[in-house]
Amino acid sequence: MSATSRSLLEVHASGPVTHATFTAARLDESNLYELGQELAGLVERPGQLELHLDFRAVEALSSAVLGKLVRLHQRVGKAGGRLVLLQLSPFLRDLFHLTRLDSILDVRAAAPDERGSARASA
Repeated sequence: MSATSRSLLEVHASGPVTHATFTAARLDESNLYELGQELAGLVERPGQLELHLDFRAVEALSSAVLGKLVRLHQRVGKAGGRLVLLQLSPFLRDLFHLTRLDSILDVRAAAPDERGSARASA
């Protein structure tokens, strides 16, 4: 990543949960390498049980990014954790449904409340 690029994720860790919010509106081939690097760094946090990815700023993503998310899901699972996707726009929720990735990935409609739970999307 060059000195002028900004991070694609804002990351906050609290106990066993890491919450990462995407800062870019488009996740595609133009930022795929940087995204892969940042996501890979999230898997290796000691004691992490859940990795929450917040998509509230994301308007569009490419099929290559979908593949990265599936691989991230596998890596987090192998490390004993759980990947949770939050705050997807209706368009992105439809995309995950049409590709049937919502049957593989934990896609939730809302961010966790103060008790740490989130309602699953319908």
